Amino acid sequence: MRASQKTLNYTLARSLSKEVSLMRRRAFKTAVLLTSITCSGSEAAAPGNVFDWRPDRVSSLCEHSLQAAVIFAFGDHAISRIIETQTMFIRHTATELQRRVATQNAKTYYARLEPRKKDELKKKNIRYLAVPTVRSQETSPKAKEVLMVWDIPRESLVGQYAYEVNTVPTVGEVASYDKMRAEYIGKGPETL
Repeated sequence: MRASQKTLNYTLARSLSKEVSLMRRRAFKTAVLLTSITCSGSEAAAPGNVFDWRPDRVSSLCEHSLQAAVIFAFGDHAISRIIETQTMFIRHTATELQRRVATQNAKTYYARLEPRKKDELKKKNIRYLAVPTVRSQETSPKAKEVLMVWDIPRESLVGQYAYEVNTVPTVGEVASYDKMRAEYIGKGPETL
């Protein structure tokens, strides 16, 4: 199987996975809404339930299910945000050309950087830079930008991976790439 077929199969599987995930999320949210409506309706119909609340009273099944539904709905949203954040990029092994271009871009950027900006990076505890590089044959056509991570103190690339991102970051934006917080340097003439 060629690399382009692997990428195509991966892309199709990923889009199918997203559709299934969205369908499950919609079904879950619909179930939560129906449960809360049912429970609130049955609780409102109970006589004296609104104003006659006692601390020693045992909570009803509907109250428990309503609380659980709210907790699950919040958890579903939090988990989906984590998954979205973690799948914002695809990584692959960088080619030699990508490594050379990223190294050249990082060195040029850091050499032109003002001392004030270097101090600012240290104060913000930014050790890595997200450096743009060229596309390769493995790069997905949907990728908006291809990046590599540059280690400022060591003056070298970190790892062997190139990262494909779905949206072009803004200059100065900090994002995580394999647990490394890196600031995007941009790729215009003003930054390189």
